[in-house]
Amino acid sequence: MEWSGPILVVDDDLATREMLVDLLREEGIDARSVSSVDEALEALRRRDFDAILSDIQMPAKDGFALLSEMRRLGSRVPVILMTSFGTEETTHEAVAAGAFDCLLKPFARSALIEKLRRAFEAKAALDLSLIHI
Repeated sequence: MEWSGPILVVDDDLATREMLVDLLREEGIDARSVSSVDEALEALRRRDFDAILSDIQMPAKDGFALLSEMRRLGSRVPVILMTSFGTEETTHEAVAAGAFDCLLKPFARSALIEKLRRAFEAKAALDLSLIHI
């Protein structure tokens, strides 16, 4: 599959952000990163992203706050939430809150790429359906 537009990585941990951006770029994905929910919302105001990969646990505002604010603003960008402290219940909570999916850390590279592939496909299908309305 050809990757389309950029994805945004949101995580307060610099090492995690750099690792994820490097991994995604190795896969041919245009990846950008920010360290907070407020920076993510500002980035979303400036450009369109095909997916967002966000940590849940962050100081000040967490990944659920990002998701909530995005949906309130009408953004339909697929969001994959990540957490080191999650359980299967966390995944269900994330999806119920409007996340596309949830990754429990540590995760395999293949699991991340597969979830992103499905998120890109969902966004592409949504974009096509909006064109035909």
